[in-house]
Amino acid sequence: MSGPDLMPRQPVWADVQLEAREALTTIEALLTAGTEHAARAPSERVYVASQLLRASSDHARAIVLVLLTEPLDFGAVALTLHRSQLEQFCRGMFFGKAATDAEVDYYLQHDELPSRPGPDGRAKRVSLKEMAAGAEADLGLSPATAGTLGPLAQAIQTAWDPLCGMVHGGHALLASYRGQDEGIGATVPIPTLLQVLANAVSITAHALGGYLLIAVPDELERLFRPASELANAYSAARKQRRAALAL
Repeated sequence: MSGPDLMPRQPVWADVQLEAREALTTIEALLTAGTEHAARAPSERVYVASQLLRASSDHARAIVLVLLTEPLDFGAVALTLHRSQLEQFCRGMFFGKAATDAEVDYYLQHDELPSRPGPDGRAKRVSLKEMAAGAEADLGLSPATAGTLGPLAQAIQTAWDPLCGMVHGGHALLASYRGQDEGIGATVPIPTLLQVLANAVSITAHALGGYLLIAVPDELERLFRPASELANAYSAARKQRRAALAL
C-alpha cells in the first residue's frame, strides 16, 4: 500500500454504527455470562447489588442499540443512558461491598442513599464520586499510591458532572442540541460517541466482575476469566479500528 493509503481518515457516522455492532456482541456475551450465575443471591445485600449491576449493564446495551440505529439523532440520548449506567454500577458496587447492613436497610426503606460523617463531623450523603473510588478499590484496580485515583474512578468522576447536565436539562444538554447554523438538533461529536461505546463495554465488564466478587467471591477468578478475555479482545480490536481514524 502506498503512504497516503495508510493515513488516518476522518470518522463518519458509519464508524459509530460499526463500533456499536462490535460493542453489542461483547456486551451481550458479558450479559450471558452474568445470567448463568444470576440465581446466586444468598442475601438481601447480594440481591440488591445484583439488581443494580444488571440494570447498569442493560443501560449499556440500550446505549449500543440507540447508536446502532440512529447515531446522528440520538447521540445525546446515549449520553443520558450512560449517566444512568454509571450511577447504577456505582450503587451496585457500594451496596454489595462497602455499605453496612444498616445502610442497605436504610436504602430499601427510604429509597435514598445513606449518610456518613464527613471530615467536619456532619452527616453527608454518600456521593457517586466516593462510590466510584470505592468500587475501584473493591475491584482491586486502585493505584499503588495512596490517595490517588485509577483510570476507572477518574473516568467516572470526570464524566459525572457533564452527564448530570445531560439528564437534568443543563448547559451540557443545551450545547448538545445546538445544531448547525443555530438550528436545533443533537450534535454530539463522533469521537465522543465512540468513547461512550467503549466506556459502556468497560463498565459492563466491571459490573460482571463486581457481581461475581459480591455473589461468588471464592469462584471469582475462574468465572471472570472468560469475560475478561472477551473484554480484552474487544479492546484490542477497538484499538486497531481507532488507529485508522483521525481522532
